[in-house]
Amino acid sequence: MKEVSYILTLLVIFVLSASGSPSISSKITVQGAIIRNGENIVRGVEGNDLNIVCNIVSGIPTIKFGMIINGFEFTRVGNGSLTYHFKPSKKDNRKSFVCSAYSPLLYNPLSSRVLFDIRYAPIVQIIKKVTRKKLELICIPRGNPDSYTFDDWEHWSKFKQHIRNVKGTPDGKLTFLKYNNNNSFHENDGIYKCKTSNGINGTNGNLYQKGSVLLRHKESPIFVNANEPIQYGRYGEKTNLKVHLYNKYGTIQTTISKRNEILNIHGRQEKVLTQDIFHDINVTVSGIKITFLLTLGRIDDFTDYTIKACNNKGCNVFTVKVTSNCRPESPQFVSVIPYARYLKVVWDPGFDGGYQQTFFVEYRQESENTWKRSGPVVDNRQVRLSKILNNLNPKTRYQVRVLSKNEIGDSNQTAVTSVMTLGE
Repeated sequence: MKEVSYILTLLVIFVLSASGSPSISSKITVQGAIIRNGENIVRGVEGNDLNIVCNIVSGIPTIKFGMIINGFEFTRVGNGSLTYHFKPSKKDNRKSFVCSAYSPLLYNPLSSRVLFDIRYAPIVQIIKKVTRKKLELICIPRGNPDSYTFDDWEHWSKFKQHIRNVKGTPDGKLTFLKYNNNNSFHENDGIYKCKTSNGINGTNGNLYQKGSVLLRHKESPIFVNANEPIQYGRYGEKTNLKVHLYNKYGTIQTTISKRNEILNIHGRQEKVLTQDIFHDINVTVSGIKITFLLTLGRIDDFTDYTIKACNNKGCNVFTVKVTSNCRPESPQFVSVIPYARYLKVVWDPGFDGGYQQTFFVEYRQESENTWKRSGPVVDNRQVRLSKILNNLNPKTRYQVRVLSKNEIGDSNQTAVTSVMTLGE
């Protein structure tokens, strides 16, 4: 009976030693680890310093302790800690590391597997959803945590000019409704930026992160705000009539007409940067300049011209008034009819330079140096105009010349006509 009792006592001591008795118990802990959804995790923030510390407390002095993390392996013998320092990125999220211990005195090796829960600001993507009646921008952020707030959308020109802020829906959507014959819909073109946050500052230091998308609508050509409805030329010369178009769909076909008659003039096209108004903001846009070479050989060439521009989506028109920006021409065919006490001066009006013109007759006695000027004669569109010069001396030689004036300036004086008044 005593022999059996001795054998049982030895067996209990062996089992306790092999399986870890209180005197040689071992425990692994990971600093900062918590349990979430049944998993051990360590939390960090992208771009911020993170220290991973594994601790071993064991009654086995020769226990081997190790850490495997991010492709590296660290080991030590005996009680103590292993530390790994790094700046995590979003790519580290849901990766794991292992702290383990081994000794022949342990029945099974000890091991603790821990997941990284790396918080990072969202990466923002925008998708476009187009139907016949509307266009929708959908902001899709991806970050950790995955709960987001959305700020107003930002609308920018292609050339980085801020146009406006636009309020979207609480879930990050922005909708544009389409209307027929809406020549202002192109003002929605440009770059749209979605701003969203999950409460984590990004590596750029910003709480709100942005994603962007370029929006270009397929519409008929638009005559931009920078076009000049009044353009100038000179009588008897050629001039370039220019218009600027905003077009984001296919090629443009143009015609130019005068008094409802289409002219056989080709419009030369050239890519340019021009200006337009988008939502009350003057912005730079990529455009097409159309140039028509006009010959202003007749008075009736100074009139309205209608330019029609079309693409596969439709047409638009724009009217340009061509006027002169020059001084009037000198009067023509001047004749002077003498009387005893007055002279009658007659002339044909020249081209008025595109503005209302007024005529003046200048005269002096042949022996004098100073010219006198008559009162004005307004151009009344008659073929011949005249002016009476009164209070002259009989049998006296006078010199006479005529000039015209408009808001641009004076014409050249006509050649001097010399004439003698009659005797009484």
